[in-house]
Amino acid sequence: MNLRSGNLSERVRAHLVSGSYYSTLGVKAFLGRTLAAGDDRPAATPAAVLSYAYWGRRFGFDPAVVGRAVYLNGKPFTVVGVAPLEFYGLNRLAPPDITCPLHVTPLQDAKNYFVSYFARLKPGVSIEQARAQVAVRFHALLDEELKSERGWMGKLKWDVISAATGEGSVRFLLGEPLRVLSILVGVVLLICCTNLASLLLGRAAARSREIAVRLALGAGRRRIVRQLLTESVLLGAAGGAVGLFVGYGVHALLRTLLAIDQSARLQFRLHWPLLAFTAGVSLVTGIAFGLAPALRATGVSPGTVMKGDAPGVGRLGLGPTRAFLVVQVAASVLVLVGATLFNRTLRNLEGVDAGFNRDHLLLMTIDPRQSRFQGDRVTGLLDELTERIRAVPGVRSAALAEWVLFVGGGKNIWLQGSEQTTGFAASNNVGPDFFATAGVPLVLGREFSPRDRAGAPLVAIINEAFARKYFPGQNPLGRRFGDQGPKSAGKFEIVGVVKDGRFQSLRLAPYPAEFQSFWQSTVLVPFVLHVRVMGNTRAVTASLGQVIRGVDPALVVYDVRTMTEQVNGTLRQERTFAMLSLLFGALALGLCCVGLYGVTAYSVTRRTNEIGIRMALGAARGQVLWLFLRETLGLVVIGVAIGTPIVT
Repeated sequence: MNLRSGNLSERVRAHLVSGSYYSTLGVKAFLGRTLAAGDDRPAATPAAVLSYAYWGRRFGFDPAVVGRAVYLNGKPFTVVGVAPLEFYGLNRLAPPDITCPLHVTPLQDAKNYFVSYFARLKPGVSIEQARAQVAVRFHALLDEELKSERGWMGKLKWDVISAATGEGSVRFLLGEPLRVLSILVGVVLLICCTNLASLLLGRAAARSREIAVRLALGAGRRRIVRQLLTESVLLGAAGGAVGLFVGYGVHALLRTLLAIDQSARLQFRLHWPLLAFTAGVSLVTGIAFGLAPALRATGVSPGTVMKGDAPGVGRLGLGPTRAFLVVQVAASVLVLVGATLFNRTLRNLEGVDAGFNRDHLLLMTIDPRQSRFQGDRVTGLLDELTERIRAVPGVRSAALAEWVLFVGGGKNIWLQGSEQTTGFAASNNVGPDFFATAGVPLVLGREFSPRDRAGAPLVAIINEAFARKYFPGQNPLGRRFGDQGPKSAGKFEIVGVVKDGRFQSLRLAPYPAEFQSFWQSTVLVPFVLHVRVMGNTRAVTASLGQVIRGVDPALVVYDVRTMTEQVNGTLRQERTFAMLSLLFGALALGLCCVGLYGVTAYSVTRRTNEIGIRMALGAARGQVLWLFLRETLGLVVIGVAIGTPIVT
């Protein structure tokens, strides 16, 4: 909604709620009071509650804000309180700036809004009981109040769920990225664990004489195993503690990787469940990957070790150490190939021909509902605004549209002569020069002109996919269709055809789309201004802002972005996967290299005598180097051979 306080107007996120909203949630005001049941009566004085964050950002934490008047969509509201810092509403990914009573807040079109219900159960009432009662009430509502809607509402699937299970919006937006993140973390943890096991195996081998002496002197095997396990558990606990605090310190990076909006109220805190989980993982890691080295170290004969025949002196072959190394390589291949696939998908989508020119195209959403231009005068405002913007230095062209590309709706259509619904098409209302401004080539006919206004014959422009599907092998110019039932089939005359474009998503192939004249529809606000600029779009933005304020300071401008940013925003999930996989792929590769180095260095140390004998007998330095490289490369090849089929 548009909020005006003093001489400043801005776009804010408003939540419209009933009077029992705060009391049902059990939320007390930080300053002033919250909304009450009496505030939601249509005759009540409009009241509003600010969020703590918006109070600080807009009013500088001024306590005198309580009692001050603000204007929402032109209607005065009295600020009665400020919500607590921790309160984010019912959606932590989109916390409100202001909360207002539902029944007294002006809406542009009430038919396009929906409501959500929540309730606090009485003591002793279960979710199952609430679900059964709601079913009865819902069907009674259909019979009494919504008989005309029974056809489709009776087929709705609904449920009563507990808020304790979390927020659906968070699961919907972050569920898939977090699952991918969990898999990557698990693979990297596996590599870390195999590194730990290799380290402990090498350490146990180096201490084989000490362990043999202790066994010969009567020390029990269980006692020595317990000591070695204690050492491995301490290593795991130390790593878990360091990782916990490092992870907490870089939570801002995690927000960036998951493409979380900075306004989202996702908090990272060291609470007991997180501490318990980290401690449990560290403990299990230390025990699971320290047990095998401990058993191997204490499972040899003291006499054999004392004679110098300890295992690991000669060639290790495919013993536990190198088996762990193979696992590391296979896991690294898994992460690296996944990272390659995710990044290739992102590059392929970024390189898709969208059917329009996204470079040097500036977008801004303008809402004139608080301006001095109202009703029929809005048309004059748009004419004046467009002409002034076209005269700005650096502007090549400008056009209006109801929706920006990649955001829009669709309609059922009926062709002239057809009695049934012919099909469905994406739909947008656009002004003159829109296709030239957006860089969408015109294939047949003409663009909309300033003459295509209210009172003139209704016209439309379609894309090639529309023509192929509904007019195969025919010239679509002059043909007619409608969007309000069979009787409207002759409503619009097709006057142009534009090139196919991926106007809804880069992931989807072009499909039928139709465009109607912005001036022949009811003036739609807010609207999106498309501006094609020469050179740097950022340099022109400031000049455009001055021009818009010069037309009317009360015009609200928001969502200023470039078309490139608009398109990239639709690839958020792919970019998230690519960034996560690259980060963890690099981490996995680094850990794998450390593991390779450690095992090879340990093998060289244990075989120093063998190396000396070989060189004394005439072996060249390169031959000795190749001896170890061959063994290491063999392990790498085996790991790659195991990891590649897992990915495919």
